This record gives sequence, C-alpha cells and structure tokens, in this order.
Amino acid sequence: MKCLLSICHKKISYNLFILAIAVYFGTVLNVPLWLAFYEILSKLERVNIGFVISLPIFIIAALNIIFQAFAWPYISRVFFGILTLISAITAYASYQYGVIFDYGMIENTFETNSSEALSYLSFSGFIAFFVLGIIPCCVIFLVKIKKQSFFRKFIMYKVISVIVSIMV
Repeated sequence: MKCLLSICHKKISYNLFILAIAVYFGTVLNVPLWLAFYEILSKLERVNIGFVISLPIFIIAALNIIFQAFAWPYISRVFFGILTLISAITAYASYQYGVIFDYGMIENTFETNSSEALSYLSFSGFIAFFVLGIIPCCVIFLVKIKKQSFFRKFIMYKVISVIVSIMV
C-alpha cells in the first residue's frame, strides 16, 4: 500500500500516464489472451523467441496508439476509470468462463435477465473486480499528471508517442 501511495504522489507526464495504462491493459487485463497464446505456442515444435517477445510489445504499442486518441485533459481519468472497471469484469469472465467478448456477447449481456446475471456473481469475482478494477481505478484518479503549458507541445508529444508506437 505504501508503494501505491508513493506512486500517486509523483507527477508524471500525460504520455507516461497513457503508456502505464497501456502496459496494464496489455499485460494484466489480457491474461486470458496470453494463456491462449501459450496454449497455441506450446503445441508447436519450434517457437521463435523473438516472436514471443514481440507479442506483448506489439499489444502495448497498439493500445498506446488507441489510448492516445482518448487521452485528453478533463475526460481521460473518467474514460480510463470506466474502461478499467469494464475491462476487469471482462478479463475475469474471459479467464473464469472462457467467454470471448465480441459484438454478439455484448448484445447478449444487455438482453439477459437479472436472475441469470446474478448467477455469475461470486466471491472470487468480487475479489478479481476489486484487485483488477477498483485498485487500478483509484490509481488512475489519484496519480498526479504534469500540466502542459502549451497545447501545441501537448499535441506534439502525443504525435511522437503514436509515431514511436507505430515504429515499434
């Protein structure tokens, strides 16, 4: 907890804030994806270690590009907070029940009745939601972000971050 509080007291740049969110989403919230990759790769005779190392780097770079589009002052904390909470639920469901969230699954979620939805609630689900969603959401809202003095500089850093991610 002390480590968590020390992180929240340091000021970080907007780009580092977004990169940290991309790393969290790309690694922790994508554990079901990494387990699926492991299952596929473990069945192969030969695996190129460079390819294996490039997978998380590619996912994080792609998420950084996407997240830069939503990283704007006054909306980013709320947006990423909500996205983190929703992603924590979907990550748990993907891991626990093997559910793949596509358009049809999202549609089914909104069409389900309350008794069916309540059948999926469990203690482990609440713990996972707290650890994967609530704690990171608190960090998102507590971390201090350096203010950019000029809007052009802010945009320039966003563009550089996207270009570096594309090059990766």
